[in-house]
Amino acid sequence: MNRWDASSSFAKNNRWNMFPAAGLGWVISKEDFFSNVNNIQYLKLKASYGKSGNDKAQEGSFPYMATFVPTSDPVVVIDGVPVAALYTSNVPNPNLKWEETSTFNIGFETRFLRKFSLEFDWFYKYTTGILGSVSGLYPPSVGGYYPSLANIGEVDNRGFDAQVKYNDNFGDFRLSLTGNFNWARNRYLKYQEADGTPSHLSVIGRSIGAKRGYVVEGMIQTWEEAFNTPSPSTGALAPGFFKFKDLNGDGLITSSGDRTFIGKSNVPEIMFGLDINLAYKGFDFSALLQGAAIADVSLAGTYEGSAGVTQAIDDNTVWTKTFYGNGNAPYFLVENAWRPDNPNAKFPRLTANQVGLSSNNAHANSGWIRSGDYLRLKSMQLGYTLPKKFVDKAKIQSFRLFVTGSNLYTWDHLKYIDPEMPNVTLGFYPQQRLYEFGVSVTF
Repeated sequence: MNRWDASSSFAKNNRWNMFPAAGLGWVISKEDFFSNVNNIQYLKLKASYGKSGNDKAQEGSFPYMATFVPTSDPVVVIDGVPVAALYTSNVPNPNLKWEETSTFNIGFETRFLRKFSLEFDWFYKYTTGILGSVSGLYPPSVGGYYPSLANIGEVDNRGFDAQVKYNDNFGDFRLSLTGNFNWARNRYLKYQEADGTPSHLSVIGRSIGAKRGYVVEGMIQTWEEAFNTPSPSTGALAPGFFKFKDLNGDGLITSSGDRTFIGKSNVPEIMFGLDINLAYKGFDFSALLQGAAIADVSLAGTYEGSAGVTQAIDDNTVWTKTFYGNGNAPYFLVENAWRPDNPNAKFPRLTANQVGLSSNNAHANSGWIRSGDYLRLKSMQLGYTLPKKFVDKAKIQSFRLFVTGSNLYTWDHLKYIDPEMPNVTLGFYPQQRLYEFGVSVTF
């Protein structure tokens, strides 16, 4: 299969692109030489290749063209008439082109021992020409006269998807289990970074969304220690503040010299689940477990924007600063804050907005990083279908009673926020625990 696409986001020389795709499958179990294999009822090998494109990561319309917009208010008077002016709204980039992704996939499907089935797919994705902002890449002497959008990087992604099923009957008892496990890891192969970016801050070879910040090596315990502890912020430090590690040993704590990678992305590398279905005579039971692993959540710190693409801004949040925005403070933050009699606390000291202390703790740092791994009992249902001999008398085909629960329990490392939230600074509403009771009648 082959397709051609055109996009108004690019100039004529880069507007059209070809995106081919092909797939191949071989059902080996249908071959004559496989007829003597008794324990495998079905076996299929498969492979595919496809290419896709993206043109939507743009800032404004027609980024390859110089556009003009009028001022909202008049700026000059001509012949006694106030006149608005026109000004250029962006610097064009005529060299923009499609962001292209090539995906390779190989796998197999099989049924064996008459009770099991297994699907496995390994994939590799390679993306070139990633569209992104070039803000911050040029020195101030250039001013603002440079394109805001460019093809700035390359990323690859590899992993596998696996699903196994088991079905069996033991007299009147029926059992069905379906488990899935998915792993994927990405990394930057190329990225247009600012000149002079130190190796410990470069994203090359790192995963998308990996967290950068200061490394916390304990808390300040005395006022004397506070007076002699360097900080990236101005203002007074106090006992109970985070103490950052001086990575380059220069006696200072600076953004370029002492920040490094301190956590994984919010997006898990591993996703897994287990679907359970049981039945015995008129009773039926089902449950769904889901979980994730190899992910980190920052309780404070980085505003990433709704799509995670805007320039990061470090700050406190309601989860890390007492009386944030003149509001209340979470119980866990108050009870686990630093005090002279609680020197090994999980959180810094309590402070009020008007104290005027340093914003030291608001910088992205490892003290706010928590594991995003979790296992959730997503849903559970118990039902009972009345015997047919009872419902036939009422001219009813079936009558079933059931009770259902959703988001029943979560095992995680956070306890106070939903581990599935993309970021605590984005204000997502937590998932609710729900219970349902019902009757299903078929006439």
